[in-house]
Order: sequence, then C-alpha cells, then structure tokens
Amino acid sequence: MLIVGGTQKERQEKAKSYFPKPTPHPDFMYLTPEISIGIDQVRKIKHFVGLRPYSEIYKVAYIEEAQNLTIEAQNAFLKTLEEPPERTIIILTAPSIDSLLPTIISRCQIIYLKRIILEEKNDDEKGFNEFILLISKSIGDTFAYAASFFRERNSAKNWLEENEGILFNLFHKSKRGENNNFSLTNLQYLLLQQAIREAKKRIAQNVNPRFVLENFFIETGGILS
Repeated sequence: MLIVGGTQKERQEKAKSYFPKPTPHPDFMYLTPEISIGIDQVRKIKHFVGLRPYSEIYKVAYIEEAQNLTIEAQNAFLKTLEEPPERTIIILTAPSIDSLLPTIISRCQIIYLKRIILEEKNDDEKGFNEFILLISKSIGDTFAYAASFFRERNSAKNWLEENEGILFNLFHKSKRGENNNFSLTNLQYLLLQQAIREAKKRIAQNVNPRFVLENFFIETGGILS
C-alpha cells in the first residue's frame, strides 16, 4: 500500500498502525527516510520479504518517504510489488502520488490522508505561489518569517517537506502538459530542490532550525533573479 498526504508524522503513524507490535521485531523491517534510497536498500527489503514470518501471521516491510527512492531503486522494486511473497505487507509513504513512478503507483493500493486528489491541484498551486512569494522577499522579511514560524524543528521540517512535494508535483505535471502555470526553469527547479534537501539534512543533524531556514533563504534568494 502507498500512504500519501498529511505530514510525515501522520504518514508514519498510519503506516505503523498496521504493525502494532513493539519494534524492533523480526517480522518488521523499517527502511528509514534518507536523502536518497538506492538499490542496496531495496535488495535488503526484497531479501526480508522473501523469508517466512518468524512469529507473526505476516511480515511487514515499511519504506518511509519513498519519494527518495532513486529511479533505479524504484525499477528494481517493481517485480516485488507486483508479485509480493505470501503473508507479506509492503507499505510505502510519500507526500503525493506524483512523487513516484507511475509503474510504482499502479502496483499499490493508495491510502490518502487529509486531502483528496481533486483538491490537490489547487492546493499545490496556492502553496507554490506562497512559497515563491516568500523566497522572493528581502532578507529582512524572510529572516523575520523564520524567527516567527521556525523555532521548532518539526515545523521547519514539515514546511520544507511540504514545499519539496509541491515543487515536485507541479514540475512533473508541467512536463506532462497538465499544468501551464509552473514558472520555474529546469535549473531553478533543481537548485531549489537541492537547497531544500540540504536544509532537511542540516535539520536532521540537529542544527538550529531557525539558523537552517535563514541560510536557506539566503541560498534561494538569488535563484529567481
């Protein structure tokens, strides 16, 4: 199954509700979110689900923030998703269905959190416009915004993740001809996504979230000029 929408924490809570046992557990494998999830990690999942359950009725493999799977890793995972071993549940989470290959999506039962798909386009465009407007402001204004809203690590992390998903969704919709309002060039899009990933990495390293976002606004301030 593929759980999309909501915040990362909400997706995590929904995913773990399918295995209400103390972890770590021999019948539960959790692939933690990383900036990039490669083929080696997917091979570990494939090996795990190929084993018989140890003490439970079924085994659960959980890939959190599956949008970080590389294209090669996603392709390597297709056969397992299409024909999973018996007594196996495979759970993926992601901000949106558009953050994964269509071939992955077609093999999953999709569970939506909060937003329904008909609302997604308008919400993404509104979020995109707000994001672009913010990073286009002066350093004084963006620093004031960071001081007001990003004192806590989770708020900064959720804000970065939300905008990462919005950018990804609208960029790929524009490439498919489904959205003509995406105003960024390919280079601007890549630079913004790189800046978001670096900011998320710094937050994961316990850097002060306000400091991380101030640096993020400095780095992104020149991208749109």
